[in-house]
Amino acid sequence: MKDHFIKQTDLISLCNEWQFDYKKYQSRVLSIGDVCAIRKAKNGQRFRRNYERAMVVLAAASRYGSRRMLEFGTGRGFTAASLSMFDQVEEIVTIDKLKQITAIQAVASLNVEGVFPAKINYLSKNTFEISDNDITGKFDLVFIDGEHTSKAVAHDFQFAMEHTTDDAVIIFDDYRNKHKGVKKYIKSLKHAKILVYSDGWLYENILIASHGDADRVKDNKEYGSGQVILLKEH
Repeated sequence: MKDHFIKQTDLISLCNEWQFDYKKYQSRVLSIGDVCAIRKAKNGQRFRRNYERAMVVLAAASRYGSRRMLEFGTGRGFTAASLSMFDQVEEIVTIDKLKQITAIQAVASLNVEGVFPAKINYLSKNTFEISDNDITGKFDLVFIDGEHTSKAVAHDFQFAMEHTTDDAVIIFDDYRNKHKGVKKYIKSLKHAKILVYSDGWLYENILIASHGDADRVKDNKEYGSGQVILLKEH
């Protein structure tokens, strides 16, 4: 079992296998992303970079019945806002070293059916400053998309392992050559893992190749890189 990946698949195939109706959420995730995740290139061109990461989280939450998510790396609140649409989800705790006012305002401005900002609790702290006093209870879903260094990812993963249920699901973003430290650390983990090729599968990323946003690109879709779903109990 190479690198302990039990499966490498694309997002659509994963959703179909898990019987997750991604089309039900596709337009809403797009609307959330265009407020909370849209990127701007150096030449001013706006582009959609891997909006699919939110769909990976939604698919996992649906599959495993997740109710509480811990997120490292709030950004502008894209993933947290997307997950808040699930009725089963009770709370999302999201951590970022930057002041959270940008994310709070972006999520509050959304006019998207089902988004529930009250479920989201924001912590403005560097990941290395987080302590047990900042967190209450156990989480059954974790999304790690904070500082993209092996040291930070290792810290976030170990913290997550200590504050999750035995059957929790931990998802890493940006498993790709562009972030070598992230990729190397994830590969070293001996837990059962699923690699999901995501970028370009539902939403077009017009700069996917030129920005190195995928290890391999075919028909404007990502292959060989993406999100990694780690199953804690395995």
